[in-house]
Amino acid sequence: MTRDSEGYEGRPRPAERIFRRSRAAEHRRRVSQNKESKFMRFVFSLMSFGTLIIFVAIYLMNSAMKAHAAEQGSEGVVPVDATGDGVLIQPLIAGYSALDLMGLAFVIVAGYAVWRKFNKKD
Repeated sequence: MTRDSEGYEGRPRPAERIFRRSRAAEHRRRVSQNKESKFMRFVFSLMSFGTLIIFVAIYLMNSAMKAHAAEQGSEGVVPVDATGDGVLIQPLIAGYSALDLMGLAFVIVAGYAVWRKFNKKD
């Protein structure tokens, strides 16, 4: 075996191979961390958007109920259900309320995101 500037018979020296392996492993680690952070940002943005939608729906229902009460001529009287969630908790489909169905939809979407994350081949 002869030694040249590249190593043993054209192959890289052992120290260079180890350095390349550690550099490749560090790159794989960084890529994995970036994927994890993207996934967590997706989940938190999904949760934030869902919360925003719920708050907007409750606000709109509350203002609609106040307008309905003013229409009926009882401006000073606030109806018993002034929170606006009465529509959300009334049975809608098969005895389940709209609030139950929204919660179920959120769990399904979040579960699908987690399933895709862990079933995805790297």
